[in-house]
Amino acid sequence: MKNNVCEIYRDSGNLFRWRIQSHNGNIIADSGQGYASKQGLKIGLYSLFQTPMDTEDTSNMLRGKKRRQNQTPTGN
Repeated sequence: MKNNVCEIYRDSGNLFRWRIQSHNGNIIADSGQGYASKQGLKIGLYSLFQTPMDTEDTSNMLRGKKRRQNQTPTGN
């Protein structure tokens, strides 16, 4: 199976950007901002993958069923 690929490119404003393309060709992440230098982009990208991230499951909020934090669902 083919691996995901991180592509570095220049946008229309001549800024550096990155995007991650999955094995099936879909873009699954991008820089969201342009960088003036390739070095700055690489520092930002490295920082992204070296820094632990907090995650929040918002799937219930999207369905209008916001649950209070630390509330456990009932299995009855």
